[in-house]
Amino acid sequence: GKVERALVDIDEMIRVNPGAAKYHRLRSVACLKLNRLVDAEQAATRTIEVAPKFTPGHLLRGKLRSTLGDLDAAAIDFSEGVKMLEMAGRL
Repeated sequence: GKVERALVDIDEMIRVNPGAAKYHRLRSVACLKLNRLVDAEQAATRTIEVAPKFTPGHLLRGKLRSTLGDLDAAAIDFSEGVKMLEMAGRL
Protein backbone atom coordinates (compact mmCIF):
# COMPACT_ATOMS: atom_id res chain seq x y z
CA GLY A 1 0.00 0.00 0.00
CA LYS A 2 0.85 3.67 0.12
CA VAL A 3 2.39 3.58 3.58
CA GLU A 4 4.69 0.69 2.65
CA ARG A 5 5.86 2.60 -0.42
CA ALA A 6 6.34 5.73 1.64
CA LEU A 7 8.42 3.74 4.13
CA VAL A 8 10.79 2.69 1.33
CA ASP A 9 11.21 6.37 0.39
CA ILE A 10 11.69 7.37 4.03
CA ASP A 11 14.36 4.70 4.49
CA GLU A 12 16.17 6.11 1.46
CA MET A 13 15.98 9.64 2.90
CA ILE A 14 17.45 8.32 6.16
CA ARG A 15 20.23 6.56 4.27
CA VAL A 16 21.14 9.79 2.50
CA ASN A 17 20.66 12.04 5.54
CA PRO A 18 20.94 9.94 8.74
CA GLY A 19 21.21 12.99 10.97
CA ALA A 20 17.79 14.40 10.06
CA ALA A 21 15.47 13.73 12.99
CA LYS A 22 12.38 14.52 10.94
CA TYR A 23 12.97 11.48 8.72
CA HIS A 24 13.38 9.16 11.69
CA ARG A 25 10.14 10.58 13.12
CA LEU A 26 8.40 10.03 9.77
CA ARG A 27 9.65 6.44 9.83
CA SER A 28 8.22 6.03 13.31
CA VAL A 29 4.83 7.38 12.24
CA ALA A 30 4.77 5.15 9.13
CA CYS A 31 5.61 2.08 11.21
CA LEU A 32 2.86 3.05 13.67
CA LYS A 33 0.36 3.24 10.82
CA LEU A 34 1.46 -0.26 9.78
CA ASN A 35 1.03 -1.44 13.38
CA ARG A 36 4.75 -2.23 13.57
CA LEU A 37 4.97 -0.85 17.07
CA VAL A 38 8.43 -2.12 18.00
CA ASP A 39 9.88 -0.69 14.77
CA ALA A 40 8.04 2.56 15.45
CA GLU A 41 9.46 2.76 18.98
CA GLN A 42 12.97 2.09 17.67
CA ALA A 43 12.61 4.85 15.07
CA ALA A 44 11.34 7.25 17.75
CA THR A 45 14.36 6.36 19.87
CA ARG A 46 16.64 7.09 16.92
CA THR A 47 14.84 10.43 16.50
CA ILE A 48 15.78 11.32 20.08
CA GLU A 49 19.35 10.08 19.64
CA VAL A 50 19.78 12.32 16.58
CA ALA A 51 18.02 15.34 18.13
CA PRO A 52 17.68 15.09 21.92
CA LYS A 53 15.83 18.42 22.14
CA PHE A 54 13.23 17.54 19.46
CA THR A 55 10.05 17.51 21.57
CA PRO A 56 7.86 15.55 19.11
CA GLY A 57 10.30 12.63 19.32
CA HIS A 58 9.86 12.35 23.08
CA LEU A 59 6.08 12.65 22.89
CA LEU A 60 5.80 10.10 20.09
CA ARG A 61 8.04 7.62 21.87
CA GLY A 62 6.00 8.11 25.04
CA LYS A 63 2.83 7.27 23.14
CA LEU A 64 4.44 4.18 21.62
CA ARG A 65 5.90 2.97 24.91
CA SER A 66 2.52 3.44 26.56
CA THR A 67 0.86 1.42 23.80
CA LEU A 68 3.52 -1.28 24.21
CA GLY A 69 2.79 -1.40 27.96
CA ASP A 70 6.03 0.18 29.20
CA LEU A 71 4.27 2.79 31.31
CA ASP A 72 7.29 3.80 33.41
CA ALA A 73 9.38 4.58 30.33
CA ALA A 74 6.39 6.31 28.71
CA ALA A 75 6.00 8.54 31.77
CA ILE A 76 9.66 9.57 31.51
CA ASP A 77 9.27 10.43 27.82
CA PHE A 78 6.07 12.40 28.41
CA SER A 79 7.66 14.23 31.34
CA GLU A 80 10.66 15.19 29.20
CA GLY A 81 8.40 16.36 26.37
CA VAL A 82 6.24 18.45 28.70
CA LYS A 83 9.35 19.98 30.30
CA MET A 84 10.57 21.00 26.83
CA LEU A 85 7.21 22.52 25.95
CA GLU A 86 7.18 24.49 29.21
CA MET A 87 10.71 25.75 28.60
CA ALA A 88 9.67 26.89 25.13
CA GLY A 89 6.63 28.68 26.57
CA ARG A 90 4.27 26.46 24.64
CA LEU A 91 2.47 25.05 27.66
